[in-house]
This record gives sequence, structure tokens and C-alpha cells, in this order.
Amino acid sequence: MQYHQTAVVPREAILRTEVEWLHSIKADLVVSDVVPVACRAAADAGIRSVCVTNFSWDFIYAEYVVAAGNHHRSIVWQIAEDYSHCEFLLRLPGYCPMPAFRDVIDVPLVVRRLHKSRSEVRKELGIAEDVKVVIFNFGGQPAGWKLKKEWLPDGWLCLVCGASDTQELPPNYVKLAKDAYTPDLMAASDCMLGKIGYGTVSEALAYKLPFVFVRRDYFNEEPFLRNMLEVKTSLSITLHKWYFRLYKTVIQVI
Repeated sequence: MQYHQTAVVPREAILRTEVEWLHSIKADLVVSDVVPVACRAAADAGIRSVCVTNFSWDFIYAEYVVAAGNHHRSIVWQIAEDYSHCEFLLRLPGYCPMPAFRDVIDVPLVVRRLHKSRSEVRKELGIAEDVKVVIFNFGGQPAGWKLKKEWLPDGWLCLVCGASDTQELPPNYVKLAKDAYTPDLMAASDCMLGKIGYGTVSEALAYKLPFVFVRRDYFNEEPFLRNMLEVKTSLSITLHKWYFRLYKTVIQVI
């Protein structure tokens, strides 16, 4: 596992570096989302730490240990032990089981606020109010993938997040700037195609945006966020024939 090479093998050096840095800036508190070693470094530096998250990495990696072999169990145990040094957890909605934390405070949905209205965003992009818009939001996109004009229903536009500078798009796709403010774009859209993660789920809920998602099998966070989407809100996902074309696009890309 890559985590073993990047976090376990150099662990002592990482801790020394982080403790020295915390002392150098005279830190009084460490707030993390949700780095295990940050909690231990804070404890070694003699200061408190707080985590803000809806999942913890010991729970996520537990699924992969099954596939990688029992000799990686120590990684999960070490992560849980690091979290035990945390003063308390600010637990976000759609949370997974996180028994490693000693104290838990539940907080409401946390999202980024809107900077512009739907009309302002559409005007800036040159999109009429009656045009249907889907936002394609998967974070960084792999090189070499192509989107085709016929994959969108007639009259629809697709706002593409994370496209490379050299990638060419059909005329019914709009390449967004790397620093585009995603919440404004989501609120100006009619639906989103993406993968489930706290950021996308929370903002889809906050801005009442129908969310068509591609499943992330073996990633333990997904069932809890999916439950929040499908059961606790009215934004259950229906893949009708228009959305299904978009879904097939992602399957071909990913």
C-alpha cells in the first residue's frame, strides 16, 4: 500500500518535522480534516487537536486491508491510535463509524456559501435561463478522455470541471477555469454528474441540485453519504433516459 511507503516508513521523521514546525509558529491548536499524524504531532508538541470530518481513515482503509493482506492491519491500528490523541471530533452529517475518537460533537451541514446568483453566473457564461445545464464534476480528469456531442440531450449544455488546458470539447460543452467557484456553478445548473464525496454531496443538498453519481465500490464512505442523499432528503436519484446517456459517458471515461 502506498500509505505504508509515504506515512509509515518515514513516520518518525514526519513527526519530528511537524513538532518542530508547531513549536516554531507557537501553535496553540491543530485543526485537521482528517490527517492521523497531525493528531499525534500535536500531542507530541504538547498542544490540543480537533478533527472535522464525516469519515476517518482507519474505517476507509479497513476495506483495503482485506484485499492487501492482514499484515497491513497495523496501519489501521496506528491510525486509530493517532486519532485517540484528538481532543474531540466535530462530526459532519453523512458520517461513518469513528470509534477511535474520544469525544464527538455533531454539527450541521457545512458548505461553502454562494457568491453569485444563478442569473449572474449564467449571464457571465452566456447561458440563457431556459437552457438545461448539467455540471460534470469529478475533480481531476484523466488524460486522453473525450466527450462527444451526442452524449448530451438536444438543447443541453455541460459545464466541465477539471478539463486539461489542451483538451478540445464539442460546442455543447463548456470548459471551466481551474479556479472556477464550484458552488456558484452548481447552483446555476439543473443537475450534476459526479462521484460521491462529502463536498459534492453537501453542496448538492444545500443548493437542491439533483445528483447523478457513479458508485465508488470498496470506498467505505459512500454508503453513508448515499443514504443521506437517497433516504434523508427528497433528492433521490432517478437515471431517466437523458441522464443515463451522461452516466454511460462516465463509465467509458472511468
